Amino acid sequence: MPRVLKWSLVVLIIILVGVGGFFAGKFYWQRSDKDTDNSSQNQSTSSAKKSSNEQAAAEAEGCWKEYKNQPVGYSLKYPCDWTLTETNEFSETIGMNVKYVTIKTPDNKYFLFWGYKKSAEAGFTNNDRTGIGAGDFVNQPAMAFNILGVNVVPKQLVYQGKVKEYFYEQPQAGVAQCACNFIGMFSYNQSQDYDALDMTNLNYVTTVKQILQSVQKI
Repeated sequence: MPRVLKWSLVVLIIILVGVGGFFAGKFYWQRSDKDTDNSSQNQSTSSAKKSSNEQAAAEAEGCWKEYKNQPVGYSLKYPCDWTLTETNEFSETIGMNVKYVTIKTPDNKYFLFWGYKKSAEAGFTNNDRTGIGAGDFVNQPAMAFNILGVNVVPKQLVYQGKVKEYFYEQPQAGVAQCACNFIGMFSYNQSQDYDALDMTNLNYVTTVKQILQSVQKI
């Protein structure tokens, strides 16, 4: 074979090998990029599903807010769909300053009243209520639970066989036990018909218990 033809074939083979290597490399990198994109997409989808699952779990557990009253010295938690209002004002009725919170249910038909103060603290009262509706107080020992380490037996205000209100008052010995004075009342919107009102099987009562159990000193 002539030398020139031989070198021409060698050059041609080198060119063919180079071109083949180029296209093979291009195909490999395109496939690699595609695999990377698919992997990233799968990871994003997995993360999105995880985030969605975590959110669903959080919603299943329920959303709660935290309220802190540094001047008075306590905190509590309540559901996100309940509405908390803080009262700190002079009461003409009792002639002194009063501090407490009311936490309304989502339907605004009922509310939890909570008043707290340290035993030795003067200058304000945590309760400005002066009367109650018709009915008799009935203790509910089976519903007892702790508030700030004090065992509280809820009382129902019962009238004509219907529960009108719940009261959560500490026993006198509890004042020394927690060095504080507190009272909770679960009551109704005044626009409701008192005779027809019945809070006997109200689901909100369980939530009220959870709120009061969450109270802590700060």
